[in-house]
Amino acid sequence: MASPARPAGRRGRPPIAAGVVDTGARSIVSPLARRMGVELAGVLPSVVHLPPRGFVDQGELECCVSCALAATVEVLYGDPPRAPLFHYHAVRAGHLVGMTIEDGIAALRRAGICDQPRHPAPFTPEGARTAPSAEARREAGGWRDTRLRTSESITGPLPQLFDPQREVEWKRTLAEGRPILIEFELTEAYGPGLKRLDRPGKGTGRLHAAVVIGYEDRERAFIVHDSRGPEWFVGGQWWLPYEVALTPLVRRAFAPRRPRGG
Repeated sequence: MASPARPAGRRGRPPIAAGVVDTGARSIVSPLARRMGVELAGVLPSVVHLPPRGFVDQGELECCVSCALAATVEVLYGDPPRAPLFHYHAVRAGHLVGMTIEDGIAALRRAGICDQPRHPAPFTPEGARTAPSAEARREAGGWRDTRLRTSESITGPLPQLFDPQREVEWKRTLAEGRPILIEFELTEAYGPGLKRLDRPGKGTGRLHAAVVIGYEDRERAFIVHDSRGPEWFVGGQWWLPYEVALTPLVRRAFAPRRPRGG
């Protein structure tokens, strides 16, 4: 998937709630409700925020799928920051082109993903071509064998576009502690100053991947964690209004299944 030309990227840690969610109202389903299941609990929380352990700035690299998958597993398993460029190299082996979400999921199942300290390559063309060390590959393999215990543990499709239950299904999924990986079309409104995508504008035909990590009913919007660094949007995140999530702007959405024992 393509990305606009931008400065060389980096990885770092975001501010708490990334300036998007009212931390005083931050609410995740209680442990009891989680055990019972959100459907049985009967009421969805009005605010959910599932922050990843860090943010990345992909720079000019077309590695948004790798960044989104790294953030997804960080949220799902509570892992320390994973290394997106380990995953990117596993898919592209130094060839600097984009990938589909299916390619990314297949590589995650095949090779795993190591933690950031074991593959601290910078988000530059040279960093993307850097082959992971044997130690990084071993750690990624151990992570894969521990975390991905069945072939169904990574993703399953959510309802198709325009499904009237999409808003409810996304909110239920997030309330269960499961982030949502989305593929969407970049529009003329998408840029560093974006805070809320109320008026997407004309589509560019270019696709991008990011992770939905929460929602807030007061704003009537989902929270998107992107891979453009903290200087873009609001601390690296932006609002996706419920009604916009129902449009063709969002091409596809995937949600990880619950980990065993989760």
